[in-house]
Amino acid sequence: MADPLELFLWFVTFFACVYSFRLLSVKSSKLPLGPVGLPIVGSLFQIGTKLNESLAEFAKEYGPLMTLRLGFKTTVVISSAEMAAEVLQKHDQAFA
Repeated sequence: MADPLELFLWFVTFFACVYSFRLLSVKSSKLPLGPVGLPIVGSLFQIGTKLNESLAEFAKEYGPLMTLRLGFKTTVVISSAEMAAEVLQKHDQAFA
C-alpha cells in the first residue's frame, strides 16, 4: 500500500496540472470573463445560498456578460436587459 503522503502529493500534482491546463485553455477561448473556478466543481463554491445576490455581485465585478463554470458545464450569463437585447439581435442565428 502506498504511503499517505505520497498519495496526497499525487493528488495535489494531478489537480495542479488540471487547473493549469484549464487556465491556459480559458485564456485562449473567446468567452467573456467570469470567476475562475476550481477543477471539477467550477464556480459552485463561489455561489452563495442566494443565487440572485451572487449573480448581482458577479455582474458588478465582471459586467453584464460573464462566464460561469458550474461543475463540468460552462454557462454564459447575461445579467441585463440591454445586453440580452443586443446579444439576441446581433447573434439571432446562433439562437435559432
